[in-house]
Amino acid sequence: MAAAARRGPAAVILVALAAFAGAGCDTQARCRPGTVFLHVDVGPFTTADAADISVSVDRAPPMTTSRPIPAGARTGGVEVVFPHGYPTGKSVDIQVTLKANGMPIATRSENLGALVAGCDVLDETFTGVDALTGAGGTGGSNGGTGGAAGEAGTSGGVAGTSGGSGGSGGGGRGGTGGDGPCVATGAESCFNGRDDDCDDLTDCADPDCAPVAQCVPLDATGGRIGVMVSTLSSCPTGYTDQLILTSGLSAGPCTGCSCRPPGVTCTTNIYSFQSASDCNNVNNTGTYEITFTSPQPCTVPSWIGGNAGTIYGVQATSFLAPPTGSCAPQGTARPGSVTWASTMRFCAAPTVGAGCLGGVCVPVGSSPKCAMFDGPRACWTGTTSSSWNTGASDSRTCGACTCGNPTGASCSGMVLNVGADFACSTVSAAVSSGQRRCYSGTGVNSPGVIFSGTPTAPTCSASAPLSGTVMPTGSKTLCCM
Repeated sequence: MAAAARRGPAAVILVALAAFAGAGCDTQARCRPGTVFLHVDVGPFTTADAADISVSVDRAPPMTTSRPIPAGARTGGVEVVFPHGYPTGKSVDIQVTLKANGMPIATRSENLGALVAGCDVLDETFTGVDALTGAGGTGGSNGGTGGAAGEAGTSGGVAGTSGGSGGSGGGGRGGTGGDGPCVATGAESCFNGRDDDCDDLTDCADPDCAPVAQCVPLDATGGRIGVMVSTLSSCPTGYTDQLILTSGLSAGPCTGCSCRPPGVTCTTNIYSFQSASDCNNVNNTGTYEITFTSPQPCTVPSWIGGNAGTIYGVQATSFLAPPTGSCAPQGTARPGSVTWASTMRFCAAPTVGAGCLGGVCVPVGSSPKCAMFDGPRACWTGTTSSSWNTGASDSRTCGACTCGNPTGASCSGMVLNVGADFACSTVSAAVSSGQRRCYSGTGVNSPGVIFSGTPTAPTCSASAPLSGTVMPTGSKTLCCM
């Protein structure tokens, strides 16, 4: 049974065929890179004067080219060239039809399965079982001028006889016959639509196929029969053509941008107290001495609020952390990744067989079994429909990176250290944001002040404008049991 035609991207292909060559072509390298070398043996059909070669890639509509067969040639070679690229891994179907005087007399069809890398070779040897019409008789000999060859018969008749030895005329027209006797070609292959072992049982109808084949009530017309499995799983035996299917498209925003935050300077106002009682009086705010910032080194204020430079307490206002600039954008924006909610592997049977009533003969495999079609399609009763894709078309672009305003700057990790005796080397008090520290006894004489710790830098949100769209491609409909 020939596989049903399926339209798709692989159908857009031109097939170039080299001329049908004589036996000399067989002595060359079997195939050149990027081609399929087809070796043809016409077998008993010696009157054939032309061959039609049809090539279909991935079950697309076939491209057909006719080539003459030189008189007397029994074998020859045809080179199939793929101008749009050698279809590694795709299924290739080839049909050769022999003609005599413009009439088809024999035909053979083969499926190469998944095309091997580099190049491939196919041998087509015709036998009597391939007959469509009887071949004409050969011309007379042994006497006068030989008669012309007889005209080809119809419907698989036996070839006409040759002319008389006196050269009085050509052989008669081939007789009308049936399909000819079945010629066994080996064990039943189960998925080619033929009775290979000549027991009048084809594919699934033959008990020989029971261990490896089964009938499923699916319509393969215009589609592929297969099994859906996880991308982490292998395909079941017999389902060799693989296609990754996806659904639930989503695409992220622009990525690749970042922001360099500005620096942070912590600031506080420092007050002093002339006596311990002044410091311990919460209603006494003290005497303002200096506005101090975190980048400043150890500094000794005038301490005008002290007693001859001696202070009995220090008050710091809340530490403020104003940013010293704006956020600077960095990086190059690019569209976010395209992701899918679900990704599965569709494992298809390279060919499906006959011998089933209302269904097709396929390899035994895991359920569910599905028919896959291009584009939207209504599924029949008893099957579940689902929509899938094979890829996406992304036209998105991103503009320049930008940054928002800085936020979150803080001096929470900072401490104002108060030294002793005109220096900061000895810490007499550590004052946090908004705190007061009082001294007992004789106080501290003209201490220095300095910040310790590291300010918390602000953060900035990075973004970039996004334009364009991303759309799913390769629409598929699956009708699954």
